[in-house]
Amino acid sequence: MSFRASRCSFSIKTNSLVDDSMIRIIIDKIKDERIQLLNELIETINFCGFINPSYSVREGVLTERCYEFDFNNKCLTFFLDHIFEKGFEKWVHVHCGALRRYIWGSFFHEFISGLMKVSKFNIDLMEAAKSLNLNNNSEKIQKYKNKLIIHSGNSIHDYIVLKTDLWIVDIPKSLGVLDIFYNMKLDELKIQLARRLMSKNQRIKYFNELIKLKLDYKYEYTLSELVNLCIHSDHFESYFKYNKSQKIKKEYYDAAKGLILKFLNNHNIKLKKYEDSLGQIHYFLTHKIFERVKSVCLQICVQEIQIKSLDHYKRFKEFYSKCPVCGKEHINQINCEKIYFTNKFTYFKENLIEAMNQVDSLEIINNDEYFFGIPCEDCFDLTRNIQGKRSELKDLKHFLDYYKTCPICSNKNHLEYLISFYHDKSKKELRDSLIRNMKVKNKKNHAVNFQIGIPCCKCYEKVFGEKPLFLNDFY
Repeated sequence: MSFRASRCSFSIKTNSLVDDSMIRIIIDKIKDERIQLLNELIETINFCGFINPSYSVREGVLTERCYEFDFNNKCLTFFLDHIFEKGFEKWVHVHCGALRRYIWGSFFHEFISGLMKVSKFNIDLMEAAKSLNLNNNSEKIQKYKNKLIIHSGNSIHDYIVLKTDLWIVDIPKSLGVLDIFYNMKLDELKIQLARRLMSKNQRIKYFNELIKLKLDYKYEYTLSELVNLCIHSDHFESYFKYNKSQKIKKEYYDAAKGLILKFLNNHNIKLKKYEDSLGQIHYFLTHKIFERVKSVCLQICVQEIQIKSLDHYKRFKEFYSKCPVCGKEHINQINCEKIYFTNKFTYFKENLIEAMNQVDSLEIINNDEYFFGIPCEDCFDLTRNIQGKRSELKDLKHFLDYYKTCPICSNKNHLEYLISFYHDKSKKELRDSLIRNMKVKNKKNHAVNFQIGIPCCKCYEKVFGEKPLFLNDFY
C-alpha cells in the first residue's frame, strides 16, 4: 500500500506495517519550506519490519540504527523493529509513562530524524554517493559525509518544536506492526515475571502498564509516577547519590506526594481512582493533565522540600570547605555529599554537626597536633577519617613510602592497596609489627639476609591462596 501525503510529491509505501494516520499527523506539522526540500531529495519513503544485516555493506546506502537512505533510488526506509526497541529501552529507564506512548514517541522521533537528515543533504554531491560504501569509517568517507551534510538552517529548532508538538497529541488508535511488537513485549515481560527475572521497579511498571491497558489508555500516568518524576529529578540527585536507604526515599516521597495532592485538590484536578484485584487503590492521570501539571509540581517540590533540606547542608558544606590536612580551600563538595547524604558515615556526620554547632570557625578546632574536619578527596582516601593526630598521619606517609615495593617480585605496590591494608582492622597486629620494623634503627637487623614487606596483590594471592579482601573495604 502507498499514498501521497498533503504537499508531498514523494510516495509513502506503508506495506501495511504502519497506519496512514501516523504519517499524516507528522507530515501535517512540518513546515512548507522543509517539505519542498524533501520533495527534491526523496522519491519514496518505505517501511520494513526487520532490518537485514547485509544492508550495511551495499554501495550508495547511508544506514543509521532505525533508518537508511538509498542514494541509488532516493528511497528513505525505516526499520520498525529497531524503532520499537529504542522506545522500549527509553521506557525502561524512565520513572513514569506508558510504554505505548514511548513507542509512538520513538516512531515520530526517528521519522523526523530521518526526514531532517535527508533535508540537509547537498544535492550536488548525491550522485557521487552511489558508488561509495557510506558506512565505511575510512577518512575518505568521513570527509565526503562532512561535505554531504549541510550544517545550516533551523533544522534543530524545527526538530525540537515537532517533537514537543507530537508528544502532547493523542496516541494514534493503531500503531500497525508496532502494536504487534508491543503485545509480544508484554508477553515477554510476563515470562520474565514468572521466572522472577524482574526487579521491583520493573514489576511495578509492568503492572501499571496492564492497568493502563484496562483503562483503554485514557489514563497514561499514575500519581506515584508523577511523584517519582519530581523527587528523582536533578534537583534531588545529591540526596540519593550516595544513599540507597529506602527510609530516606520514602520520607521524600511522602512529602512530595502530600504537596502534589494538595495542589491538585486546590485546583480541582480530578484523578481516576482504580482498585485492583488485591484491593489496593491506584490514582491515574491523563497524558494531557500530566503534561500540564508536571513542571508546576516539580517547582512546588523543589521550593517546599529542597530549599528547607538544603539550607542546613549549605551551612555544613561552607563550614567544612577547607581541607584540614592539606589546607586547600573550597574542595570538599564530593566528600561533604558522601558524609551528609549517606547512612554509611552517620558517626562522622554526627560529630561534624556537633562541632559545627559549638564553634564559630573550623580553625578553632584544628591545631599543630590534631586535625579535624572533612579532608579533600585525596586526603580522605589517605586518612579515611575526619580527625586524627598529625604525627600518625606522618607515620602513615612514612609507611606508604617504606613499603612501596613488593618484597617478592620487587614491583611497586599500588597506593590504594597499601592504604587499604594500613586501615584494615583485622591486620592491626601485623601492621603494628611492620611499623615497629620500619622504625628500628639497629643496623644488625638489616644485616640479616631476608626482606620484610607487603606482597603486592598478585603475590598476596599466590602466597595466601586468596585475593586481599581488605582492598576497597572502606568504600
